[in-house]
Amino acid sequence: MQGKMDFLKDKIARIANSFVFYDITEKNPVSTNSFLLLAQAINQNIYSKSNILISLQGFSQSQYISKFAKFLQYSGHTIYEFDTPTSTPFMVDEYAMKLHKLDYLFKITVDSTNSLVRVHLYNKDLKPLNSESLNNIYQIYIQNKPFNFKFSAQPLVRLDFERYVNILAGKEEILKPFVDIKPRYKTMSLLTHRNQQALKIMRKILTNYANEYRIKNRKISVKRLKIRLKLFKKTYSKLGITNVIHFDEINHMNSFFFVNNRYRFLDYHTLALVYLDFYLQEYKRAKFEVQKFKVLIPFDAPYRIKELLKQYSVQYSYFDENTYKDLLLDKSYVFAYNSQGFIANPKYSTEINNYYFFACLIWMLNSYANRNNLLNFKLEQIEQQFGRIKTITRTKKIKMYNNIALIRFCNYLAKQGNNKQFQHKIIGCWEGNRFYLFSASNEKKHQIIFYYDFEKLELKAEIRFCMSYKYKNHFSVFDWVKALKYIQKTFSNFKIFIDKKIAK
Repeated sequence: MQGKMDFLKDKIARIANSFVFYDITEKNPVSTNSFLLLAQAINQNIYSKSNILISLQGFSQSQYISKFAKFLQYSGHTIYEFDTPTSTPFMVDEYAMKLHKLDYLFKITVDSTNSLVRVHLYNKDLKPLNSESLNNIYQIYIQNKPFNFKFSAQPLVRLDFERYVNILAGKEEILKPFVDIKPRYKTMSLLTHRNQQALKIMRKILTNYANEYRIKNRKISVKRLKIRLKLFKKTYSKLGITNVIHFDEINHMNSFFFVNNRYRFLDYHTLALVYLDFYLQEYKRAKFEVQKFKVLIPFDAPYRIKELLKQYSVQYSYFDENTYKDLLLDKSYVFAYNSQGFIANPKYSTEINNYYFFACLIWMLNSYANRNNLLNFKLEQIEQQFGRIKTITRTKKIKMYNNIALIRFCNYLAKQGNNKQFQHKIIGCWEGNRFYLFSASNEKKHQIIFYYDFEKLELKAEIRFCMSYKYKNHFSVFDWVKALKYIQKTFSNFKIFIDKKIAK
């Protein structure tokens, strides 16, 4: 173990339904002592002699699976791992859990971008352990001291990662809805990545789909990819590349579409907007009663998403971390998304699966290619109908490791009422590692979302200016000044509120 003394434990935080170790790097990994202590705490809160899958997402040479497995194996549990234990997407975990009827999934995510390690604990139904168990685990970890432990671990049960991926990327799983669709023209994709496993999965999906693609074998970040697409736009466009897909080391997806003679990055809201417009139009054309459909949207969904759904008379609810899986049991739900990704077919799975959504995007892009490259027109039509949005983020560094003060601040805001310029809507809910506080909007459709980011340890305000709406300009410099003053005042009030609570 590098850089850490024996019998010291790393600081841990319970964030929503996960445990997080902060300030973790390859040179300063989570210590063996810390994983032993966490495993001991977990062992006291799960059934004895369980079958447990430990899966790693991201990249690490720090042998996190073996560190975690040692005490659990000693305690009588049977531990499973994949034979390629690097950056396993959740869809493969889900398949293995169901195939082998395993009792628990312990998912370790190594997030090198934010220098942290997350540990999620799921039961056999892939739901997080209940709040009482998670709290017990946290308290045991905090209160107990690291201990000396010597145990020669036995080999873990190894699962065939490649076989599962071949099945999932085939025509009986992800591609099953698209088997009978035979497009005359097909979109050309450029597949990019920070994760070789992701590249393999994308290639298998498109090969089985019989779709055309090119690859960039070398790893590249989204930031560098944006620059490259600007510099080599002519080269890529001459190759006929109409879309660029990127998966990072923890299986998040980013997309670029070639529209108006440039490769345009689409954030997850715009991607959802474009796809939902296509999806609902296709089903409406096929004489389905789309007004019976339901969609789950995130708390920070812009007004454009809501107006699109209202246009089709589609109901929507919000993507609450603690309730979304129960909501998706309602077969009326056809789509869900948040900042982590997409659930493009809740009947197939209620888990976020960006690879399934990737296949759905190819279906959409192929369809538009068969209609005189309609994508350009559709994007322009959507922006003319629902407006153009510009998003700006402001942050304030305030270190917090739980949401207790955040809930109190929400209650405080609820008593204050609305501001003169903005109407408040209190949220007070989790989405992944975000805790949403409230949203503020006005009659010009400008929107500000306040949330605490437990990955960055920052309070954030996302401003969404409605630049134009139904052919009319909606933005002025005074809107920016008002929004900035409002954000600064809110940040200041939050800091004062937190300091007072700490002082008490």
